[in-house]
Amino acid sequence: HILLKSPLTNTYDANALMALMCFQASRLDARTNEEGQPILYHEQDTSLWDTTLIEKGFYYLQYASQAENKSVYYIEACIAYWYTVKADSEEKWSSILQLYDVLIVANPSSITYLNRIYAYSKVNGTQSAIKELEKVNQHDSHLYYILLSELHKNTDISKAIESLYIALDKSNSAVEKKFISQKILEMKVGKSNE
Repeated sequence: HILLKSPLTNTYDANALMALMCFQASRLDARTNEEGQPILYHEQDTSLWDTTLIEKGFYYLQYASQAENKSVYYIEACIAYWYTVKADSEEKWSSILQLYDVLIVANPSSITYLNRIYAYSKVNGTQSAIKELEKVNQHDSHLYYILLSELHKNTDISKAIESLYIALDKSNSAVEKKFISQKILEMKVGKSNE
């Protein structure tokens, strides 16, 4: 807010960053449970999303879109905007995937690769996404195995559970270990009820 109040710092990049912060903050209440454990995106209660912050983010994003050269903040804000769209449409996931493709070129990171593959699965299906994930050399990351589990859970529950055990072993966070253990339990119960 301080940056945006000054004509010297009220730039397109500052507005893109503000949009990104608004979009990310709008979903904070839905991203963790009462024990502080993460809630995966597709399991979030969208009624907890802050629509006022989403509207503010969209306002700043519109202003930032006037920039001739789009910044990494702008690309990230566009991705974050699409994540606030509740409809699970082809347009949403195709847009997110295209934006991740741009972001990987502009600012590659391990989390960007994994997030891209989640969007890829929504557009191209889980089997294609698993093949894409196998190309990513992140076998030391527990997040890699959490994503692999999510991709397997509807077609091969045994592989999904196996992936979660590897994620559990690789995680260093007590909160994440509890989250992963809970996921393993849920999948085992689901498997036994089949």
